Amino acid sequence: MAVQSTVSGQPQNKSMRDQFERWLASRHPGAAVAAAALSADHTVLVDAGWDGQPHRLVVRLGSTGQFETRLQYLTLQRLSSQLMRPTVPAVLWCEDDPGPLGAPFFVMTRLDGLTTAKYQTPYTFASWITEATSAERDRMQIATLEQLARVHAAAPADFAFLDHRRPGESALSAHVRETTERYEAVSSAGLRAPLIERAFGWLTEHWPSEPMPVLCWGDARIDNAIYRDFGSVALTGWQHATFGPRELDLGAMILSHRFADLLARVAGRPGLPDFLRPGDVAATYADITGYHPGNLDFYIAYAALVHAIDTIRSPQRTNAFRTLDEAMDLATDHLSTDRGTPMTGER
Repeated sequence: MAVQSTVSGQPQNKSMRDQFERWLASRHPGAAVAAAALSADHTVLVDAGWDGQPHRLVVRLGSTGQFETRLQYLTLQRLSSQLMRPTVPAVLWCEDDPGPLGAPFFVMTRLDGLTTAKYQTPYTFASWITEATSAERDRMQIATLEQLARVHAAAPADFAFLDHRRPGESALSAHVRETTERYEAVSSAGLRAPLIERAFGWLTEHWPSEPMPVLCWGDARIDNAIYRDFGSVALTGWQHATFGPRELDLGAMILSHRFADLLARVAGRPGLPDFLRPGDVAATYADITGYHPGNLDFYIAYAALVHAIDTIRSPQRTNAFRTLDEAMDLATDHLSTDRGTPMTGER
């Protein structure tokens, strides 16, 4: 059948198109692929057709191998079967064999909506988000937290394969251990950072009491969500899904925006200082779930530490380190001036 391309404005990969068409035809005889466009690292947008119907797909290539790809596929598959399921792409197939496309991959449906993927600069510079009204951004914030709450409500037993705890280890301890291992791998190659090492000590000194762990998105960022009319939202980017306190996701979401806002201000732009403020996030999440997040400043500082490690080889290193230093200072100030009250950052 003739298939119309909807991704003609993006870089095409004819070799990928032909390879995927051969693979797809083994599942749907006569299937055709009109286009395969590289959208981001490890992501290919595909326009295909079979059984007389067009199908808009996303192919997610594994970056670290078969195991990681299969875990993402299972995570999305099981999220779709939850009683209070979040909106996520529907997964169709998972291919463990790297032969067809050069790496293991899974295939999911492509969802329509607004994202930040088309921008070369952070969304805080100039985007449909900066052009929105305050009321529209409020709707967007609520919609995102409603979807996140559905992730946190997922049945833990369905995601046991994401539980990285060792005997006697808490979910947060397991997450920090894995972060420590990542930094040790980087530092063993000669990239050491005294600020990062001080931050690990800061975590130990300010370790919070831990609530029951839940399924966490693991990469909770505005950049990983799809929006429609600032309300409906779908969550993507599940390669870091894990178990942990709810605050792990909330802190990461706040920190991600705080960093994007810092970059805007460094560039002389107004940014979005009234969006995703810690106090607002905590209050909205409590309204949605009945759960009152605590120690958010700790989790924001931890998210800043993770981000600093991620950017240690990047031109953004200086700003990431600045964000980490400021997050630790803010959390320490709140602890010293407001002891006995859960840390929730700005209000």
